[in-house]
Amino acid sequence: MEKVFVYGTLKQGFPNENVLHAPECKYRYLGSAVTLESYPMILNGIEPWPYLLNLPQAGAGSIAGEVIEVNGALKAILDDYEEVPTMYYRGSIEVQLLEEVITCQVYFATLVPPKWEELSVIQQFTLQMALNLNLNLNLQAS
Repeated sequence: MEKVFVYGTLKQGFPNENVLHAPECKYRYLGSAVTLESYPMILNGIEPWPYLLNLPQAGAGSIAGEVIEVNGALKAILDDYEEVPTMYYRGSIEVQLLEEVITCQVYFATLVPPKWEELSVIQQFTLQMALNLNLNLNLQAS
């Protein structure tokens, strides 16, 4: 099992959490976490989900998300879902999970948009943001 830091629509109660429930896949929720370094997470106003840019110390602060543990089958599904290597690539990141600092995999945006600083830079993607971006939400417990 491998630890993955999720920060957008794959979080608990968010619209794409169902991706984690694919057949033959196993995952375990480990808890809320924050990045040790400051990374820019942006909303570009076109897609209704956030992008994390691999620009350490360029963000407004730590990024809030969740850590899950996934098996190999789910890791492959997540790579496909995140369109690796076209849209995202998997990298490593250190996060504070409860009282412990751990290293996790995370999906970074492949391309850094020009003038990204002018886009909406956030530290946490909330359910209200998802609703405001008109995501097709399924808020029922799975």
